[in-house]
Amino acid sequence: MFSMKALKKVVSLFIAAAMITSSFAFTASVSAAETTDVAVSSDSAIQSEVKDGVMLHAFNWSYNSIKENLPAIAAAGYTTVQTSPVQQAKDYGTSNDVAGQWWKLYQPVSMAIAQKSWLGSKDDLKSLCAEADKYGIKIICDIVSNHMGNEVETDPNSLSEQVKTYQPDFYTNKSSYFHPDAGSAGDGSIKSVVQGHVSACPDLNTGNTNVQNAVISLLKECIDCGVDGFRFDAAKHIETPDDGSYASNYWPNITSAAESYYKQKTGGNLYIYGEILNTCGSGRSYSSYTKHINVTDNRTGDAVLAAVSKGNASTAAKSDYKSGVSASNAVLWAESHDTFEGESGSAGIVNTAGVSDENVIKAWSIVASRKDSTALYFARPGAALMGEAATDTAYKSTAVSEVNKFHNLFVGQSEKLGSSDGVAYVARGTSGIVLANCTGTTKSVSISGTGIADGSYVDTITGNKFTVSGGVLTGSIGSTGVAVVYNGTTTPKNTCTVESGTFKGETMTVELGLENATSGTYCLDNSTPVTYTGKTTIRIGSDYKYGETINLTLTATDGAKTTTATYKYTKKEAASSGVYIFFDSSKISSWKAPFNVYIYDEDTSSTTTYKNTSWPGQAMQVDPATGYYYVEVSSNSCIAEDNTTKDGTESNYDLAHSSNTYVVISDSNGHQHPADGARTKLKLGGSSKILTGRSTSGWNTTTLVPSAGTPVEATDVTKGTVPTTTAPVPTTTAPVPTTTAPPVGTMIYGDVNGDGFVRVKDATAIQKHSVGLELIPDKYLVLADLNSDGTINIIDATMIQKYLVGDSGSGLAGQPYAPATEPDTTVATEPETTATVPETTAIVPETTEAIETTVATEPETTNPPLSKDYYLFGCINGANYGCEEDYENLGDYKFVDGKVTVNFDQTSYVGVKTPDNEWFMTDGWQGAVTEVTLYNASGLGVTADKLMIPAGESVLTLVENADGTLTLSYELISEPVTTPTEATQATEPETTNPPLSKDYYLFGYINGADYGCEEDYENLGDYKFVNGKVTVNFDQTSYVGVKTPDNEWFMTDGWQGPVTEVTLYNASGLGVTADKLMVPAGESVLTLVENADGTLTLSYELIS
Repeated sequence: MFSMKALKKVVSLFIAAAMITSSFAFTASVSAAETTDVAVSSDSAIQSEVKDGVMLHAFNWSYNSIKENLPAIAAAGYTTVQTSPVQQAKDYGTSNDVAGQWWKLYQPVSMAIAQKSWLGSKDDLKSLCAEADKYGIKIICDIVSNHMGNEVETDPNSLSEQVKTYQPDFYTNKSSYFHPDAGSAGDGSIKSVVQGHVSACPDLNTGNTNVQNAVISLLKECIDCGVDGFRFDAAKHIETPDDGSYASNYWPNITSAAESYYKQKTGGNLYIYGEILNTCGSGRSYSSYTKHINVTDNRTGDAVLAAVSKGNASTAAKSDYKSGVSASNAVLWAESHDTFEGESGSAGIVNTAGVSDENVIKAWSIVASRKDSTALYFARPGAALMGEAATDTAYKSTAVSEVNKFHNLFVGQSEKLGSSDGVAYVARGTSGIVLANCTGTTKSVSISGTGIADGSYVDTITGNKFTVSGGVLTGSIGSTGVAVVYNGTTTPKNTCTVESGTFKGETMTVELGLENATSGTYCLDNSTPVTYTGKTTIRIGSDYKYGETINLTLTATDGAKTTTATYKYTKKEAASSGVYIFFDSSKISSWKAPFNVYIYDEDTSSTTTYKNTSWPGQAMQVDPATGYYYVEVSSNSCIAEDNTTKDGTESNYDLAHSSNTYVVISDSNGHQHPADGARTKLKLGGSSKILTGRSTSGWNTTTLVPSAGTPVEATDVTKGTVPTTTAPVPTTTAPVPTTTAPPVGTMIYGDVNGDGFVRVKDATAIQKHSVGLELIPDKYLVLADLNSDGTINIIDATMIQKYLVGDSGSGLAGQPYAPATEPDTTVATEPETTATVPETTAIVPETTEAIETTVATEPETTNPPLSKDYYLFGCINGANYGCEEDYENLGDYKFVDGKVTVNFDQTSYVGVKTPDNEWFMTDGWQGAVTEVTLYNASGLGVTADKLMIPAGESVLTLVENADGTLTLSYELISEPVTTPTEATQATEPETTNPPLSKDYYLFGYINGADYGCEEDYENLGDYKFVNGKVTVNFDQTSYVGVKTPDNEWFMTDGWQGPVTEVTLYNASGLGVTADKLMVPAGESVLTLVENADGTLTLSYELIS
């Protein structure tokens, strides 16, 4: 099924480890064709029947993408691969973004294999099936036969005109082939279930013989291609023979026809299952379906995922099937395409995109190790486009692969589910058990009563030893939080930090590693394999032309088994913008790599959104010189998405230098900054930026550039030569000693221009000096050598950057210079490779102290421990923090011994929550108080609110009360440090107008926050009109009016948009029509004139 509802931007995890490379941008396109030898494939115990194995949902993958990845799919233990719907999709075009296109496959306009599709051709499907047979893998196809695509998105009576082209008989006979509009599909009555429309799509009359024959023809067409089974979308909404006056023989007719045809063609058993979400609807039974097909039991899998996410092992280990069907008829999942892309999830998680891969894998370990049921693993697309294999490679991770093999090996054996100390388990027979740590990852366990026989066992994920003695199982779960324990062996594997795809630039650097292996090899195309152990870094691409594909082949062995993996990279020419986004991940310690950055401009055009790629964006890579993650923003390549149709096309729009470009950074566990819905935004502004925290002071302009002049030590590998390991070799001349005179007066290290401050411009000066663009005066050279190594290079510039953001590793930056009696005046200047260094436009505080960042710290005082973990949540430092209802987003503000210290850089509003999603809030808003009582929010209703805490560093204390309430108090221990910047300060224009008769101030929604809106004199703000004018740098679209110290409010009569001059009226006479003037982003001069009738004229001129 599908939903047209516009979903919020939620993190979908993008597993692609950071790349280390020299001046290139990476775009994933075709996922790794990880291969393995035949021995390992058979070791995966792939089943001969679909029902006995596990299925991979290759969501949106083309037939060729599946075919290329069959070796890896087989090695991961999948018996079956499920494709997306095979029919002709409505509105197929060249757009290939997932968000705007995937649902079109679920609005077909034909009952035949598509002529034009992101999935490929009919011949491609035949080729896939033939290749899959070699691996013993079954292919099943998704079929949509409940409805067809509409012409008007909101009109279920409007059949798409494209049906006239691809299925003309259905268009001609639409009055008999489709049900009249019976309202939206729902569970209230049989008619509503089986004749109501799904997402306003015309509902097929599946009781019509001609419609049934068309479906049967489609199934036979697929079987002729080699397909082994089918999944029926929206099966719940197709009637059964038991539905009274709404009944038909659709299911017995189409299943018997397809099964007999398949048996005739292959001699085997056709597998069919149907999608039934939540319930069958009022007055209906699952048994009406299971007579003919297998069915989904989404509530069982959804409940497991929700329990794992909340750390509730006992609930995760419940053995009942929520649908009531027998296990042999059930299809289970941890998540599906509907829960990931839509909002059909149950058990409290309607959309699973924000759930971490870690928790999905834990849930999978439980549902996929169950007896008799068939399990479906949804391959999250990551950053893949339509037709491309997933870039999120969790589907073939070691943990998932070993769970799959366990499922296959223990077919038919009894099961026992249970839990102990936060660990859920599924034991099979007396010789195998799968463990999932629902409260974390690594854990030592001691569990009795599992039913596993005494003896020694192996966790096939890590190789850890487990023992059962006297009925007690002991051992250690590894870093995935999952253990697969039986008398098995581990599988040697290669690891590679870069998935298959395209890269831009001359070369690409890839780090290789081994997992459960003693050694491995690598080679490019036909070169001689080179053996490595541990980890190694190779640089590839130097002898390939743009447009050529590099085939990197890897092997891994443990002495007994050997596996093979092949990665394909296409080399493309890079177009450098010189604009970078850096992220200091150490400042948000709770976030986990890999990190992604979503870059977008939705303001320049009213019809189009420009974005770097689909959510969650590009994978960030590590800059080895600083340890920061970064991407370069493209100036000529992005996706232009139509705001109405959501179609995306390639565009050469310049995101790097647009004044309306914004950024969202996210991690692998679904955290993102800014939070979804937050008014605070990260504006790029045409220059490089660095994120050092979630407070408003954590987003700053920087002159950092990736260490292109300091290449990573790597082995250069080419097609036909023996690779040699080389250290970085500079392409410029050797350092030349420069005789310097000691600086005069009181000086500080890092101040290389003598202005008395260490600022970004000093870092820029060092970078320019190091590449010979502009030399530092001799008397200041000694102040530039911040690590005292006798040279001045990019490392010294980086130290200033770290000093300015309060990071460690800043060397001597900011320290007073104290010349020795006989100072050594010889300082070598080490030129770097000549790279263009962008000018900085940042204004940083003129202080020699590091900028204070917002982190929660543990107070030194010790209070009696609380009975459970409590975390601060709310609108903290301008962003919603910890407000998502899941365990992962509790945040850093944890009370330790009843206290937590937080630096609030602006007024914030807080409550308290627990990992079990208990929310404690005030009864009504609490302002000018330092201590409040917090109540469980479930009993407060609409009065639930928060405590206001002013800016500054505060110690917060939490006490548990006997009545179940909490007492929260705070003590302000330091006042806030103000750091005015050009971006937020209003300046007095140089032009002089006749003075106004009174003071006027700008107020409204300015730069993402309510400004001057409180009805008191103190909060008038800084935007004061002087001589009738004020200049303001709006960093985003803002909405303004004017007020006076006497609380006169002057506003527009109704909202005023794309105009530059408006009349303002005294708001007291406007009533509900009072509104504001919209001012676009940029620096503007605003002019205010008093009119004779008491109104004001407000105008603006955009000057930059």
